[in-house]
Amino acid sequence: EMQEEGVTPNKVTLLAVLTACSHSGLVEEGLHIFNHMKEIFGFDPETEHYGSLVDLLCRAGRVEEAKDIVQKKMPMRPSQSMWGSILSACRGGEDIETAELALTELLKLEPEKEGGYVLLSNIYAAAGRFGYSDKTREAMESRGVKKVAGYSRVVGVEGMHSFVAAEKQNHPRWVEMKGILHHLCDEMKSKMALL
Repeated sequence: EMQEEGVTPNKVTLLAVLTACSHSGLVEEGLHIFNHMKEIFGFDPETEHYGSLVDLLCRAGRVEEAKDIVQKKMPMRPSQSMWGSILSACRGGEDIETAELALTELLKLEPEKEGGYVLLSNIYAAAGRFGYSDKTREAMESRGVKKVAGYSRVVGVEGMHSFVAAEKQNHPRWVEMKGILHHLCDEMKSKMALL
């Protein structure tokens, strides 16, 4: 539509379109745009465009293609967001080898960040490999990497209630809040089923 209106997209516009394709599940459209950036628009894809492409493929479950791009087809070094997308795409626990590779590469770029450790630990747990899950958490702690506990707030009729994720069971009204949250989740699931 932009081209029909005489507007020529620039690199930022193309990145926004690729990101929109990624978040909308428009895989083939995103691939077409990426693969024709140079030919149609005169731009070589930059790191951000490759990152969006990797995210697009990972969200579509095409992890091997994303890994191939990161390892073999990019003219630049992969970013932490690319390895993070690949690691996140493995969270079902089916591809432990790729998850381990992604964490290894991610830690080369961000050794002080806890997210990769936590995600790999959860991937191991999802695959039933609880010993590996525990060892991943232990490795994180031994390297001085700490996970910051999440802070949550729930607003009810009687006002706002706050708690730290790791200590939520100690809140005096935790059972009641948990029931309300489960009810809200069930409501959202039933509404989504109607779409």
